[in-house]
Amino acid sequence: MAITLLPSVIPARRTEKLRKLAKVVEACTFASPPQDLLMTVGASLSLILTQDAGFYFDVVFTDLTTEECLYEIDQAFEARGLARWREAVVELVSASRPHPNFPGSSRITYLIVHPEALA
Repeated sequence: MAITLLPSVIPARRTEKLRKLAKVVEACTFASPPQDLLMTVGASLSLILTQDAGFYFDVVFTDLTTEECLYEIDQAFEARGLARWREAVVELVSASRPHPNFPGSSRITYLIVHPEALA
């Protein structure tokens, strides 16, 4: 489940660089609709293209997330040269509510992953 997997997914501390990138993402303008890259039984990965912040990824974990879901997310990031994606999480938001794309879910965790955090 996503909630038990999250400690192994997210670094314990946010650096100043991650905080600055989070602010950039919050203020950016979208260049196109999100591109869905992966949808599993309990998680999803989307690519967001912006006009002023390059690109970043949205990751959604639900309480339906399995180890296999996390493996598929890892593989999708690795295929894009971001094997260390966990170090590039600039924002994390959790909510006790279902996600419309995941029937039966009751909790979601939303991550923003920005590749510039690894530079």
